[in-house]
Amino acid sequence: MTNWLRSILPREEKFFPLFDAHAEHIARGAAQLQAILANPGESAPFDQLERTIAEGDKLNRQVLERLRASFVVPFDRADIKEMTVAMQAALKAMMGAATARRSPRLDGAASLLPPFGERIVALGDNVRQAIPLLEALDRNTEQLHQICQRIGDGYAALVEQRDAAMMQLFDGGSDPVAMLAAVRLLERVTMVAERLDGVADRIDDLVLDYV
Repeated sequence: MTNWLRSILPREEKFFPLFDAHAEHIARGAAQLQAILANPGESAPFDQLERTIAEGDKLNRQVLERLRASFVVPFDRADIKEMTVAMQAALKAMMGAATARRSPRLDGAASLLPPFGERIVALGDNVRQAIPLLEALDRNTEQLHQICQRIGDGYAALVEQRDAAMMQLFDGGSDPVAMLAAVRLLERVTMVAERLDGVADRIDDLVLDYV
């Protein structure tokens, strides 16, 4: 759809509150994952993360149901679907990391984990800041670009941190089973960051397509 035609059509605004709520759940889930990485023995953060993901699933379904029922949508239907799917994929990746952290073999690697939790929280907060700006996309282009750049930089920094942590594990001569468990966890945490970077990619695509 051309920009001039999009500008004269009525806008369907009811998707934006769902996007905003989904972004809030991402930030909440990131904080819950950070708590699990720091103290996997506590059941409350794990239970809270499960609820957060379940609520995210409901938001995802609501977006898809409204997408099928709406004639006027704020963006192309494929873009809306990709955005909500990307956000929910990030939430579900958090559960994968949380489950991997509960392995009893990880006690020796616990000291490596706090910086990863901090980075995931920062990425989640960036997503929470970016999503509400989509409602006035044309006015928020530069701010969205800056936030997406921060997310990309944060993801790249986490990958470097993961590689350094893996080298530390290998050099430390850990028990092979414990080392495999730690590597698996680091890969799952990296997947969370990758999924959050994927949300930023969807935002960048919207900026390119609609501004």
